[in-house]
Amino acid sequence: MKKILIIIAFLIIGTESWAQSNTADENAIKKVLEKESEAAQNRNYEEWIKCFAPTPDVAFGFSHLLPTYMVRGYDELAEIGKKVFSENLESSFESFEFTDFKIRINGTSAFVTYNQTNSLKDGTKVRYYKAEYLEKINNEWKMIGHIFLQEPKPDTRAEK
Repeated sequence: MKKILIIIAFLIIGTESWAQSNTADENAIKKVLEKESEAAQNRNYEEWIKCFAPTPDVAFGFSHLLPTYMVRGYDELAEIGKKVFSENLESSFESFEFTDFKIRINGTSAFVTYNQTNSLKDGTKVRYYKAEYLEKINNEWKMIGHIFLQEPKPDTRAEK
């Protein structure tokens, strides 16, 4: 009986430790995603590019109705990021809010889906659906797959 209680205690402690670790990783992942959006909002290229893993595996897809960007590789992302930030010195949005997080962590990889609503300076709200693939590199979560799609206005959707 004593052995069973000891085994149960170890299982409880192990499960609690795993849950705390997962929560810490989830919080760290959310911070990276928030940092990326804040840097984009503030047009801070240096902070924005730090959110991405410096690897040729980086994939970036963005549909803002038009234009659409599809980028493969860190170097291309860095080049396009510099260009976009330098040509658009002022952000179109004042604030953003994340909702509906779904985070799946498997070791040093994570897949995240969520919604981001940007409040524009004119009061308009624009909603994006985002899907991210991140990897933990040198104990830091970095974005590798970054896809976001603007939700179309109801009157622009195809009829069913």
